[in-house]
Amino acid sequence: MATKPGTLPNIWDSVGVYATGPFIGSISIVDPGAGIAGEGHRPGSLFPTAAEHENFQQFQLTTWVRTWLAAGSSAGAADAHIVETNSAGRAQVYALTIVNGADQTGLVVNTSNVSVPGATFSCTTGAVAVAVDIGNAAGTGIRSTIGTGAGKAVAVTCSASAAGAVGVEVIVAGGAAVGISCISSGSAASISTTATSTGFALDVIGSALATFGARFVGGGTASLYAEGVGAAFGAIIQSSATAAADALGLNTLNNTGTALVISTPGGSTSAARGIFASVSGSAIAAEFVSAANYAAIFTGDTTAPAFPAIFVTGQNARAGSTSNGGLMYLSSEAQFAAACAADGTWRGLWTSESGYAYGGDVVAPSTFNGVAGVWATALDFDALGGNAVKTLIGGSIIRVRINVGASSLNAGVDIVLGLRIRDLTAAGGVPGAGVVWTRSGAGSGDLSGWKIVGYAAQAYGPPVSTVVELTVPSTGDRAWRLEYSFSGGAGGVKIRDVSCEFLGVVA
Repeated sequence: MATKPGTLPNIWDSVGVYATGPFIGSISIVDPGAGIAGEGHRPGSLFPTAAEHENFQQFQLTTWVRTWLAAGSSAGAADAHIVETNSAGRAQVYALTIVNGADQTGLVVNTSNVSVPGATFSCTTGAVAVAVDIGNAAGTGIRSTIGTGAGKAVAVTCSASAAGAVGVEVIVAGGAAVGISCISSGSAASISTTATSTGFALDVIGSALATFGARFVGGGTASLYAEGVGAAFGAIIQSSATAAADALGLNTLNNTGTALVISTPGGSTSAARGIFASVSGSAIAAEFVSAANYAAIFTGDTTAPAFPAIFVTGQNARAGSTSNGGLMYLSSEAQFAAACAADGTWRGLWTSESGYAYGGDVVAPSTFNGVAGVWATALDFDALGGNAVKTLIGGSIIRVRINVGASSLNAGVDIVLGLRIRDLTAAGGVPGAGVVWTRSGAGSGDLSGWKIVGYAAQAYGPPVSTVVELTVPSTGDRAWRLEYSFSGGAGGVKIRDVSCEFLGVVA
């Protein structure tokens, strides 16, 4: 290893004039010129090199050694000097400008370090530590390439820096240039940033002139992945303080995709939520609007479900607002209720255990039956399509209300009115088959008919009114027939204002 000498030569002939010898007072330093210097020392004692010429050479050499070579330093002082290395091979310069006029690498740094950077740029005064300017060219400001190891392409540390300090700042002054381009060809991250204190690991601030503050494109699963630590959110997105500004906008660029997809891990408990919206004041937690299709679809377990697709938390009193469209579950009344703006009230919704079904018919004009003991048709009633029975729970039944106005066709002669119901669906077209309920014949038995008084002028007495319970044997479309007959006198019976009706199915 070279060692810088500690002893410096004296500057030779620094006086420039002979003070001793045969040439006292003469100039002792004379430039020999290029011609004499080109020949060098002449051999032989008859032609010696002139002393003044040799003095000139040694003066220049010693002056260079004393005033230039000896001033070389590895400390990087802010003056002109030769750059040296210290005993560790390290050199310092106050500033360095590399002008690369050829198509070659201007600076190469090769390092085998394990725990320290190969190059460090520091600035403690608030200025820019590294500035890269590619002008109007299409070149690359910084390129960093790593192999298959766990190294970092770029690592920047701001230690205890004041607010406003920036580890890396890239300014794109215009055009279509990209400030930073990171390409990862392996499983490593293109950019990794870690905050170890209260600062942001990444702070992206867009211009009000730009459409977006940041853009993420690509990824086989997602363009952006945000994972929370501990109980923290994976991401918090908030709007500006501008009135009516939205916090999050989601758009699809195709006509078949989904703008928002939410999932939870397998085995999630009842404490997990796909969406939880909790707002303050008069804000509405959620609003769904669709101009041409369903505003919302709720799908629960479709096979042997344990829970319904929708659950509405009960409220203990009827709401003050009765605007049409309002729906609530009243826990104090154990029922759903719908708002009615017309009368400013809430109306409980009708329900039954086996659901909605309806059947009925009304015949006002009178009809006659003059043959005793023969059953004639009073009316048919059915439950079809959306009015049909939907389900059977525990032997479901319908309660049919029957009303019949009747008179005897023989004044002064009392008769007995008989009524029966036939299940036409069960009868399968067989005449007289499918009888499911009958009241007929005289007497006081539970199955006897009704006495019709023979009033003068065939007048009508009080109508016959009863409620019949019929078991529904199966779901689907169904039809019944109410038939009537008479006994106990001649002349016959006349009926009018006949009605049969049921609403709902009960277990």
